[in-house]
Amino acid sequence: MKQGLFLTILLTMLSLRGMAQFVNQGTLFVTTGTSLVTSEAFTNTGSVTNNGRMSFRANVTNNGSFNAAQGEGLLAGTASQTIAGSTSLTFGKLTLQNTAAGQSMVLAVPVTASQSLSLVDGILKTDATNLLTLNDNAQAVGASNASHVVGPIAKIGDEAFTFPLGNGTTYRPASISPQGTPTDAFTAQYVETSPSQSTSLAACLAVISDKEYWQIDHTSGSGSAQVGLAYQNVATSPSITSSPNLRVVRFNGSVWDPISCSANGGLAAGLVSTDGATAMFGQFTLGTQTPVPTISGLTANPITVCTGSPLTFTATLGNVTGTYTFTLTNGSSTTMGNASGTAFSQTVTATESSSQSFTLTVSVAGQSANSTASVTINALPIASLANNGPLTCALTSVTLTAGSGGSTYLFSAGVSQPNGPSSSTASVSQSGVYSVTVLSGSGCSSVASTTVTSNTALSAPTLQASASSTSNQPISVTATGCAGTVNWLPQGGTGQANGNIYTFTQPGNYTLTATCSVGNCTSPQAAPVSLQILPGGFAIQAVKMVNCTLIDEAKGGYQVQFTPQYSGSNGNQITFAVVNEKAATTEAPPYSLKLYTDNPVITLVANQAGSTEARYAYNWFASCQSGTDPNQQPTTSGIPNQTILVNQAYQLNLNNYFSDPDGQALTYSATGLPGGLSVSGSLISGTPSTTGVSSVQVTALDPGGLQVSSSFQLTVNPMPSTPAGFTIVGVSTVSCEVLSTGLRRVTFTPQYGGVDSSPISFSVVNEMPATTNPGPYSLNLYTDNPSITLSAKQGATTATFLYNWLSICTAPTRVGVAETGPGLQVNVLGNPVEGRTVDVEIRGVAGQAVQLNLVDMQGKLLHQQRLDEAGSVERVSVPIGTGKGLLLLQVNTTQEHRQVKLLKP
Repeated sequence: MKQGLFLTILLTMLSLRGMAQFVNQGTLFVTTGTSLVTSEAFTNTGSVTNNGRMSFRANVTNNGSFNAAQGEGLLAGTASQTIAGSTSLTFGKLTLQNTAAGQSMVLAVPVTASQSLSLVDGILKTDATNLLTLNDNAQAVGASNASHVVGPIAKIGDEAFTFPLGNGTTYRPASISPQGTPTDAFTAQYVETSPSQSTSLAACLAVISDKEYWQIDHTSGSGSAQVGLAYQNVATSPSITSSPNLRVVRFNGSVWDPISCSANGGLAAGLVSTDGATAMFGQFTLGTQTPVPTISGLTANPITVCTGSPLTFTATLGNVTGTYTFTLTNGSSTTMGNASGTAFSQTVTATESSSQSFTLTVSVAGQSANSTASVTINALPIASLANNGPLTCALTSVTLTAGSGGSTYLFSAGVSQPNGPSSSTASVSQSGVYSVTVLSGSGCSSVASTTVTSNTALSAPTLQASASSTSNQPISVTATGCAGTVNWLPQGGTGQANGNIYTFTQPGNYTLTATCSVGNCTSPQAAPVSLQILPGGFAIQAVKMVNCTLIDEAKGGYQVQFTPQYSGSNGNQITFAVVNEKAATTEAPPYSLKLYTDNPVITLVANQAGSTEARYAYNWFASCQSGTDPNQQPTTSGIPNQTILVNQAYQLNLNNYFSDPDGQALTYSATGLPGGLSVSGSLISGTPSTTGVSSVQVTALDPGGLQVSSSFQLTVNPMPSTPAGFTIVGVSTVSCEVLSTGLRRVTFTPQYGGVDSSPISFSVVNEMPATTNPGPYSLNLYTDNPSITLSAKQGATTATFLYNWLSICTAPTRVGVAETGPGLQVNVLGNPVEGRTVDVEIRGVAGQAVQLNLVDMQGKLLHQQRLDEAGSVERVSVPIGTGKGLLLLQVNTTQEHRQVKLLKP
């Protein structure tokens, strides 16, 4: 014991003496509480046991046994120190306190600290062979930029440990928190260079350090450890920061991968740790995670929807750049896709009625976020539609029935739903496709349809007339074969319907057909029947030639026997006469007369008590030639279009536009007249009650049943805006006749405005004195006076109107009138006739004899002329004398007859 104390004192004294080298070749024992300081190099070739403190201020070489498991070793030089030798050293506590610059302490032999490592000053350099090892429970304290280890450090144990690593100027520690056993061993080293494949990154990483890495290896044991790396005093790229996105990453052989993408293990004491432990070791460095996307404001529109309807989800996204992927799911159906931008919108179809939660997951660069939104999806009502059809003639209405389960039923157009939309039934009367929309209480709807067919085939009725033609007698038509309603369809006029019988009573030519309706069925039209009722007035309808004998060929004398045929007879005795040929007689026909060809047309006159006189122009010579009496069709000059005012009296004389070549009385009818106007005798008259344009057709019928029609446009204009007082608002021109080259006969009706119940006095200045006759008015006017002044007075108000009749009266003079047809053609050159003769051109009867007769309207022969053999074109001058009026020029051959009206002004 005394010897040990002595040796310690001796050693101290030797140190104080400043020996150049301290060599232990024997046994050196430093007891607890004893301090040995060597200012020079220390070499051990013997045995050293250190339970106290050994302070080395120069190099240390151990070639012997050095056991200091309970003692402290202090490297406290002021110049560079190297620990070398052939045998490793072990200290209980190792303290670094070298004040030299740079890597002031270098291990050239393995060194172990079994209790602790204190770093006060100086940089310790190690390598994989000359390793500094800290045993189980040994900790390193005091590391800083001024004192740390450059090179690998080994640590044995299962406690948390921070490796005091750096690059010689900057402290860059690494930490572990093992989850193994006390015998697990780890080695860590800081490397200030670019790590392997620094651009090969896991998807969730944005960037890693390209300046440094830590090599951390699990050299013994099988446990895992949480790893931490220094993030302060960063010797790395500027993008590596101490943000929540900072991650500890490890190279897995192909890419750099964080232990966890979602988070790190926290920031403490300048280190960032892994989120959890890892059993995989190797190169570690710092990286930043790609920002985690965010979802805010996820909503569904609408939040309550019907099955099958569109449902749109919208949200605002954060931390997304470029394209991202999304998944929207309610657990049973999923929609996936790619999108970009921060405004998210996706429409899906609502399915499976229930309250549902939809989850939206957005993923980008390995990061993802999710959010949920709730919706209510209501079921659709079950819709069905049936009918009890088909439609038949008996079943004219079909019921549509929709299935139950709805609260409102909306049927398509054309149905009757008398109980309102809450009723599931409706009715229809037409075939077709019908639908119903069924609404539930939640507002959801479904549609169903049904087809209603029709089975409605009916035969057309059969029509039977009491007669096809009568004289002033009704004709009744009976329809048979119709079990329902007969729908009569007359043309040419109307009669009286009475069930299945239709009766015409007025003269006219008619066509009648009909259909049959049973329930909702209508048949095709029946075969039409044509009917004729001759005018009811007493008339000579025709003449029957009984006998015609030539008795004086030289003078053209014939003995003619004929029988008049009457219509409209009332049963009274008939008195018959022939103008200039036979006095009145009541004897019964036939009548016999001696007649000459210079008088080919005679006028027959018949009278009957209670009836008007009847006259008939009988062309006996033509009857002799043909054996028949040809009744000629009435003619018309055409009715010009008329313009009148509503609620103004109007009158049109039809005799101005129609005539009968045989001189017989005509019966008129009209169709298309506006309300308020009708035909009475030969006049269209009345007061129109509605405005508009009507197409009017007037028909003239002679006693023989022949007719002619003329159509014109009748415009009824509105009364002009109510004037301040009584005025003439216009003129309706009825007709304009050419009397001579410079003379016209104009018929017109003034139209008034502002009228009251007072009588109207009308006059034409210098042409017609005042009259209260309502018109129309007729004046003979010369073309050198194209305008006349109309004057009308009602009460104390006088109105005038300048009437430019000539601009309206534009009917041209007829240069020629051609009566054409196969064979005989007659052309009058100049009609109206201006002089005392008229030239007539005859064609189409070459080689035949032609007879020309000029007679007046009473049948009196005025001139007769004969061509024994006509050429291909014959021009004949016929004298007409000085008389005025309408004349008839009759041109006859043995086979043909033509008659032309001549107007002599």
